[in-house]
Amino acid sequence: LTGYQLPEKESSRDGASKDISVINENAAYFFQNQFKASPTAVDYVKSRGITAETCAEFKIGWAPEHWDLFLKNAKEKGFSEDMLIDAGVVVKNDKGRVYDKFRSRLMFPIFNLSKKVIAFGGRVLDPELKPKYLNSPETKVYHKSEVLYGLSHTKSDIIKQESVIFVEGYMDLLQLYQSGIRNVVSVSGTALTSDHAKIIKRYAKRAFLVFDGDEAGV
Repeated sequence: LTGYQLPEKESSRDGASKDISVINENAAYFFQNQFKASPTAVDYVKSRGITAETCAEFKIGWAPEHWDLFLKNAKEKGFSEDMLIDAGVVVKNDKGRVYDKFRSRLMFPIFNLSKKVIAFGGRVLDPELKPKYLNSPETKVYHKSEVLYGLSHTKSDIIKQESVIFVEGYMDLLQLYQSGIRNVVSVSGTALTSDHAKIIKRYAKRAFLVFDGDEAGV
């Protein structure tokens, strides 16, 4: 009668997306703290020429080798196992055991354009461990084919220069970014998709592919 429209109730999907976003931000904070306490992770990053400032800007972290250290930490903060599984930061095996998805890995948070953490990429430092890279699964907030690593931080430079450099890995991007070459994005592998092309077309007129010189890169 008054013409006032009641606000719509938050849908379960919106609520789930919000939960995943909060979990990802907490996970990034957890991994960052673990990174600072890991000489192995800190020494490796230094050996690749990445500074502490760059690590902080991109929230580089470390997932310790424990099976459930993050799981316990997250449950203490009130997150349920189902929520953590939906977010892709823990997994459940066929026997029903729940454990951390990422272990003994250097952690690269993946951001949306608002610089919110939506997923993770984890790299092993021990060459004996496989796979070399492990990524978050697709979730309600993360669709890999629609995300370019680093675009959250490099978008303005790409627009300014009207060009973009595509690289393969996280470290490739960080090294260029730190050196002042900031019109760059990473495809986190060699799977450059049509969705990626559509996204970058909004910002750049020219694109340069600078992939590794191995068979996959070629």
